[in-house]
Parts: sequence; structure tokens; C-alpha cells
Amino acid sequence: MKFYTIKLHVMLILLFSSCEKFLAEKSSAKIASPASIEDVELLSKDYGKLNAAYPYAAEIASDNFFVSDEHLNGASERERQAYRWEPNDDVGPFWSSPYRAIFSANIMIETLDDIETDDLQRKSNLYAQALFWRAFYHYALANLFSKPYVSGKTEADLGIPLKRTADINEIPQRATIKETYDFIVDDLKNAIPSLALTDANKYQPNKASGYGLLARIFLAMGKYDEAVLYADSCLQLQSTLIDYNNINRAQNIPFLARNEEVILDVQASVSNLLNRARGRVDTLLIKAYDKHDLRLEAFFTQNDDGTNGFKGHYSGASAAIQFVGLATNEMYLIRAECNARAGEIDKALADLNTLLKNRWDKNSFSEVTVREQETLLDIILLERRKELLFRCLRWSDLRRLNQEDKFKTVLYRGLNDDMLVLEPESIRYVFKILRESVLFSGIEQNP
Repeated sequence: MKFYTIKLHVMLILLFSSCEKFLAEKSSAKIASPASIEDVELLSKDYGKLNAAYPYAAEIASDNFFVSDEHLNGASERERQAYRWEPNDDVGPFWSSPYRAIFSANIMIETLDDIETDDLQRKSNLYAQALFWRAFYHYALANLFSKPYVSGKTEADLGIPLKRTADINEIPQRATIKETYDFIVDDLKNAIPSLALTDANKYQPNKASGYGLLARIFLAMGKYDEAVLYADSCLQLQSTLIDYNNINRAQNIPFLARNEEVILDVQASVSNLLNRARGRVDTLLIKAYDKHDLRLEAFFTQNDDGTNGFKGHYSGASAAIQFVGLATNEMYLIRAECNARAGEIDKALADLNTLLKNRWDKNSFSEVTVREQETLLDIILLERRKELLFRCLRWSDLRRLNQEDKFKTVLYRGLNDDMLVLEPESIRYVFKILRESVLFSGIEQNP
């Protein structure tokens, strides 16, 4: 194993230095490739390349937090512009890190295509994991660099370049939004049959995470009939919730990494702006929690100036390391929302109350009994807002809910005595593509 580790480390230096050129400039350089199933297995366990490559731009641009002028001025220009919703094509790792993960997935796929082995189950499982990661990061990119999917309205708009191979000389142009999401969904559906039923380490994809990611994506697409089916399939395999009555909520780090609710552990890289002492939780959001809601203590710290920081990451870290993976609480809320939209009131209430009884003081909890469909949907969406903050999910929710008149949201930022505004229809809900990619690859830039 030590020999394979050293050999693969050398290969990856070559691989990822070449990958940096992807969508930035053409190169005729030949790349080295892993050659054995052991090499592929090592790639599948590379947490830094696969589990920690998620772009945090979606959180910087969302309305979960605010920062002081002083802290904003101390941030990088890239973060400042994302926070201010300003057009910026110097997006660096927001664009390149997901494509590096996709590149690694494609290396796994192409290596496995050339390997002959009697261990077909092992081979097919590794292949399925690679398909999962390729889908996961194409979706992360689509959520930033293309308009939201809206059936019958935006399907023909430009999506993202779909990297189907590890060939660094292949420079794909931008697919349509429909082609982008069709490709992502197809990869996941092809992956699920060969993914393991369970995964004890929680950092490699299994069937539950395949179903869960499909549920997340179909929700973002507004395809609620399909989202509910995949959320249900996921919960059939993993449904455990943490009872917040039974944890030490006052701890600096209340939640362990890969805890009982985590289905797949994925993290976004650290952002200075999201440090709990700098990124202050939106004050109106804090006020939405009842005094008997245990999330108030489990999720938030209080700063010296009376503002609140967020400590409720499922990453098990005190720094601003965001958990952006899949967890059962998200699946309960997806299933509840979709059932409410479909008029399945009893099912929606069952999931909502199952979640909330694990979040409230057990001596004060009363079940939600509202049966009016629109009111219940409002409650579920508010609970989604309160439960899943700082997971890079709010940006996706804003994009999809802004398509419904009732849920359109105008965002405001106070900045140097000025007020910045992001309208629901703003093109700033789509990030500009990395400048070098546009210059060297000829792909069309976003406005």
C-alpha cells in the first residue's frame, strides 16, 4: 500500500498540473494515468480532491449572514465581490476546484475501462463512485455559473461545459441547461445500481447518497414529483435524526464529523468571511427561532457586540469549514415540502413533526397541526431555512423559489452607509466564468 501511495502521489502531480490547463488553454501534453484498480481505489479515497473541493461562493452570496465594513475590507477581492454581488471573472477555485474533482473522476472512469479484473463488483462500485462525483461537481458548477433550471423557460439557455473525458485537449463548449441537468441525472441514475448499500466511513458515496443527491437536484429543478421519490428512497436506507435534547449544545463544537445524520461527508473550503467571529448570522433569521428551539443554543454563539456566529456545522470543526454534504434532516425537509406541494398533508406533517420533535425542548414541543396547504408549505420552507443554513443550499433555494411570485425575495446588504440590492430576476444570480477559461477556450462568458 505504501508503494502504491508513493506511485500515485507522483502521478497526481502530473495529472493535476495538466488539469489546471483545462478550459484555460489547449495543451498537447500527454498525461500520466493510474494503471491498476488499487490506484483507482486510492483516488476514490482522496478526501482533499473529492470531498473538500466544493465552491463556497454560494454561501458568500446568500443572505444567511452579514459582515462589518472592516471585516469585508480585510477579505480577498474575490470574496468581497461575491458578497457585494458584483460581476467578477476572477473566480479562481470557485470554477477550477470542481473541475479538478471532475477530472479526477474521469481519470477513475477511464482507468477502470482499461482494467481487466475478476473482481467485477469492486470495479463497478469504483466506477459508480466516479460517476457520482462527476455529477456532484457538475451540479455545483451549474448552481453558480448557469441560470436555474426552469422547465419550459430556461432549458435552452447556456449551462456549463460538460467534461466527459480526462482528455485535456478536449475543450467542450457550454451545453444547454437541459443538456447539463440531463447529463448530471444520467450519471447518477447509472451510478446508483452499483453503489454500495452502506458505507461506514461516510466519505465515499453509497446508494443513500445517490438517492439523496438526486432528491436535492430534482428539488432545485422544481421537479417535486421526482424529488419526493428519491428523498423517500434515501430515507428508506438511512433515516436517523439526532435528538438535540441529548447533546451538549453549549459546546464550542456541538456536532461530530460524520455524525448519525450524515449520509455523505463533503466540505467546502475555508472562507475568512464565514468565520463565526466575522460572519454574523442574519438578525431576522435569529428571531425566527422560538425560545424552546434547541437549535438556538446548538447552532449559534454570541459575539461581544451582541451579534451571533454560526457553530452548527456538521463538519466537526470550529473554523468556517462548511458541511455541504448530504444528511437525513435535508431529506426529511425535501420529502415534507414535496408532499405539501402535492396536497399530501398527513405525510408532510409526519415528516415535519419527526424533525421538529428532535429539535425542540422535549418538555415544550407541540406538534404542528396546520392542514391548510399554503400555510403548511410556508412553515416547512421556514424550517428548511432554519435547519439547513450555512450548507450552500440557500443560494439554490433562492434561485428556485424566485420563480414563484409568492416566494420572490429581494436581498439587501448594508455597506459603507449604502444599501446594495439583489432583485429576484437579477443576472447576478449567475456568476461570471473564470477569465482565463473564456480567453483560452473560447467559451461564451456570462453577462
